[in-house]
Amino acid sequence: MLTPADRELVGIGASIGAGCHPCLEYHLDAGSSAGLGEADLLKAIEDAEFVRRSASSQLSALGRRVLGHTAESPASRGDPSDRATELVLVGAAVAANSRADLESHLAAAELAGFSARELGEAVRLAQAVQRRSAEILADEATRLLARPEPAVVETVLASVGCGSDCGCADTSGPSTPPVIETMGAEGGCGPDCGCAVEPSEGTPALQVIAAAGAVATAPASAACACGCS
Repeated sequence: MLTPADRELVGIGASIGAGCHPCLEYHLDAGSSAGLGEADLLKAIEDAEFVRRSASSQLSALGRRVLGHTAESPASRGDPSDRATELVLVGAAVAANSRADLESHLAAAELAGFSARELGEAVRLAQAVQRRSAEILADEATRLLARPEPAVVETVLASVGCGSDCGCADTSGPSTPPVIETMGAEGGCGPDCGCAVEPSEGTPALQVIAAAGAVATAPASAACACGCS
């Protein structure tokens, strides 16, 4: 059977192979508790990064060949391997869905002295991390889709009123984005000032509007900074 440290090496590899941030944080912490030092954890991250890049390169190369284009073969690892490294690489290959890497590193792990039973355990651990990664992402997608629509944001910069014919208090229909009310810093509006024109780039009002994805208008009691009077 795999030791606790061995299991966490598989978990670290699988976390990076699956691209799961919470999984990686968990297995790095658990690996430290299992006796892995900082150098061991860093090496595990670097080893798993290789498989993630290799899996991506192989998939891209396949797509190019299917379309009739030439594709370079992924670079091979030049570093010598050991038992710990092969556990990481097997975990990363499973979670990254990289068949070529999995075949290669299972064979290398056997040469490093792992039994078929130990490697079967490593594969199952990596599959569990892969499934958990998918569940976490699905939960996050559900949470994001359930967020309420952005609320109306009111930014008040001054209290000087506009002229009666300014026209800057036009209301938006129900299908338009939420309204952000902005008031200028100084000066009043004269007739037909046209101050409902969107503020120039870089102004605080525009920054608030850009962040909220809303339409900028100003209420009739607001002041304009356009200097139109």
